Amino acid sequence: MLTKILRTAGGLVLWFALATIIAETIIASYLAWRWKIDLGRLKEIIRAAKGEKIAAETPAPPSTEMLLKEDPSYEEFLSRRAQKARDLEMREMQLRAAEEILQAQLTKLVSEKAKLAQMQKELDQKLAQVQDEAKAAARETVRGILESLRPDQAKAQLQAMTDRGEWDEAVAILTAMPASRRARILGEFKSPQDQTVLGELLKRIRDAGASAGQASAGSASPQSSTGT
Repeated sequence: MLTKILRTAGGLVLWFALATIIAETIIASYLAWRWKIDLGRLKEIIRAAKGEKIAAETPAPPSTEMLLKEDPSYEEFLSRRAQKARDLEMREMQLRAAEEILQAQLTKLVSEKAKLAQMQKELDQKLAQVQDEAKAAARETVRGILESLRPDQAKAQLQAMTDRGEWDEAVAILTAMPASRRARILGEFKSPQDQTVLGELLKRIRDAGASAGQASAGSASPQSSTGT
């Protein structure tokens, strides 16, 4: 019984010693990691504990990176400032060149637009002239046909034109006819309704003659003033 107790007590003491060693190892590892204790510092600590003097460490020379981080000299500052000024001047020159190019293109576009507008105007004028000439030729053909018809037939065609609202064409054809032929055709307008149409035709012929007289007087006035 006593032997069993002693054996149990010995086992407990052994386990307690092992637990103590493990705990001290863990604590030492944590302190070494926390205080960043390497083999060199551990030797210094041992020598300090023995009372030995520790030589002061010679500070390491500054690295190239630290030297580069130092403030630049005044000459370097001026050089950098001059470089920035040159870069800014170069950008301004590029902007001015781009502005001049855009202005030249804008001027070219405006000029081309004016040329196109002039060409369109001339084309419209030529087209209107061709249309007027074609209309005049067609009117002349119709006038010749009406003159070749009997007066009553010519009157019927003119009345058909007025019924369609072609008063200006009828007036232009009658105005271009010889007076004798025109009188015979207009003499066919006998009924009260015909008389109404005849009155409107005569009024339009008179208005057309008055407009033509004013136009000719206006074109002749500059010549008379120049002659005086």
